[in-house]
Amino acid sequence: MTETLALPPSVSAAEAWKVIASRLPRAELQRVDQDHHPFTAIVWTVQYSNKRFPGATKIRTLVDNLGGSAFISPPWDRPEPIDADMSEKLDWSRHKITDAQARNTARHAAATTLMRKVKVGQRFDLVESESCRPLWKPNWTVVAHWKGTEVSVLVDGLDASYYVIKSTPGKTAPTSSV
Repeated sequence: MTETLALPPSVSAAEAWKVIASRLPRAELQRVDQDHHPFTAIVWTVQYSNKRFPGATKIRTLVDNLGGSAFISPPWDRPEPIDADMSEKLDWSRHKITDAQARNTARHAAATTLMRKVKVGQRFDLVESESCRPLWKPNWTVVAHWKGTEVSVLVDGLDASYYVIKSTPGKTAPTSSV
């Protein structure tokens, strides 16, 4: 059995809340939950056929295993094993794409990026040097009450970008009886 690996978050729960609080003045935090999203991570080594470009370049790609889209990623920290409790919560059955589809999509993204950077006629080859499937990427779900609306926001655990997941008007914050 292989270990379940995840990228360590570079954004803490407190930092995720801070990002949202800066956008929603006077919002009341309800909770911050950690979640993980399944990706296929592939590192490609670029080998140039021209001797003017000695050495090899690395390109890191991540393929979303649910949506199938690929993107070029900055270098990531070494994936870490996930503890048994967290591993049980991860649903590998949600994956919609195959290994072959992930590899083809990642190769296409890497090749497209390279073609924008090399000179016309420059030949190169992409060699898969590392891969990890699944690689779980950390996210934070921040739930807050703001102006009579419950807002759920997904904050990326690597770069703190955010996306509104749900906004439910009319939900009020629970009152405490303290």
